[in-house]
Amino acid sequence: MSDPASVSELLLKPQRGKPDFVSEVSADQLVDVVMRLAMEISALRDRLDVHEALAEKHGFGGPEVVDSFELDEATRDRQAARRERWVQRVIHDLTT
Repeated sequence: MSDPASVSELLLKPQRGKPDFVSEVSADQLVDVVMRLAMEISALRDRLDVHEALAEKHGFGGPEVVDSFELDEATRDRQAARRERWVQRVIHDLTT
């Protein structure tokens, strides 16, 4: 698994079937992945709650403002890179 972009491309293909980078998955590996996902979601939810509270406190609006916000290219690129790192960590849990 050398190119992170190839991982994303593979994951986005609906006809992909079982990914080539996962041959056998143990129950322990699946638990590791589920726990990583749960921890990530929990941390993100906590941070989002703080940001929404700060936005409301300072008059920047609520979730509707966030939903309609257009990201700049640099932010989209940074988010894509973060997603790639995260996918790589999840795949690592499945393949080690």
